[in-house]
Amino acid sequence: MPCSSASASSASTPLPALLETLKFVSVAAPLAGERLVVFTCSGGDSLMSADRAAELGLALPEFSAAQSADLRQQLPAFATVSNPLDYNPSLWGDEAGLFKCFQHRLGGDCDAGLLILDYPPTDERGRADCDKSVDALLAAARANGKQPIVCTTLQETPAGGDARPASSRPVVRRSRASRMP
Repeated sequence: MPCSSASASSASTPLPALLETLKFVSVAAPLAGERLVVFTCSGGDSLMSADRAAELGLALPEFSAAQSADLRQQLPAFATVSNPLDYNPSLWGDEAGLFKCFQHRLGGDCDAGLLILDYPPTDERGRADCDKSVDALLAAARANGKQPIVCTTLQETPAGGDARPASSRPVVRRSRASRMP
């Protein structure tokens, strides 16, 4: 979200949403622009993020023909290749596959890559798989000089690997009172 959008809040904004916005702008660098690529492992998250991006005036650039063709080879036939991209469970836990997916898309027309991800609070293997998704996004963003953003939809969701400093893993959590992302 551009700094101009993130820095303004109306009196009707719930306090938890305002605090999450402040946390985000204090940890993450300002975005270079308003073109966002969204990655999810859920069709519902994709729909909500597309609606919210439209409300905020953020652009969700379409994939180039080459990017679409590459993603069609990576994803199952039932997957919809669009932005937001629901990479579905076919790549879940496959850090190399996720990197390829994220890296190719972040090499295109965008300013930042947003990964929507909910860490399971008690499943260590699930948390490790989430870490692979985050690590793949961070590496792909670094390779393309783009801003990585990790967002969770549940306030109760842990932010991931606690050993990593917050500045290396920008995370925005959703409170019950706020809307995505």
